[in-house]
Amino acid sequence: MLYHHVAKWLVVLRGNKSVRMALQQPPIRVTIIGTGPGPELIALLQHLTDVGLSEAEVTCQAMDLPGWGDTWAELIPLLKTRFPALNVRFESCDLVAVGAAQFVSAQSSLLLFSYVLPEVVQSRRTFNAIFDELVDRAPPGALFVCVDPDQPWVRAYKRFLYLRNMHVLAVQAEGPLRDGHRHGKYFDVDVWQKVSSPASEAPPTPLPADILKAIATYNRATSSHFGAKRGKYTNPKKIEGL
Repeated sequence: MLYHHVAKWLVVLRGNKSVRMALQQPPIRVTIIGTGPGPELIALLQHLTDVGLSEAEVTCQAMDLPGWGDTWAELIPLLKTRFPALNVRFESCDLVAVGAAQFVSAQSSLLLFSYVLPEVVQSRRTFNAIFDELVDRAPPGALFVCVDPDQPWVRAYKRFLYLRNMHVLAVQAEGPLRDGHRHGKYFDVDVWQKVSSPASEAPPTPLPADILKAIATYNRATSSHFGAKRGKYTNPKKIEGL
């Protein structure tokens, strides 16, 4: 299973021009949100090795719930043996806790979200504000890379998060990618880049029609997905507003 996720992230890191360019400009500062056992960092280091940058300086902040702490305590020394220029730390963090954004480094030029949004959608009213703060704290040019299940209700929620921050986020990529290890399956990837300056003096309010469309898509998708069978994620249920 770990190899499967490493291979998936290799596709993501290699497949987007903006991400590739960011990884060609060390020192590399990356924050991984919802990392679990670390497939994103393993994929990143493998990619750097493949392009002749195995000695590049990498600073990584890996974040997830406390239960992953023991795994990272064993993983970090192993990685540093192979990549001596790697500076990595694991931080326990509940992303739906008030103030969670303060734990995320404001220096990261690459923020990777690994199957996070389906997990936080139940606490979306808190996470909406946390994500807004993450965008606000990120330096100009920072890339937000969100990898999630290819489900309409997840895409609708991601669309809403983008609309909330579209005055400072530029779309670099969006849409499904084929999962090479699961026949006929896809996963969903969005890459947003923080622009150097806001597109306007004041953040525009997302058009009501856009919000209503996202909500309608979300509700229709959750009814279809969870009405037929209980999936991995808790039924977020219909909502009147995000």
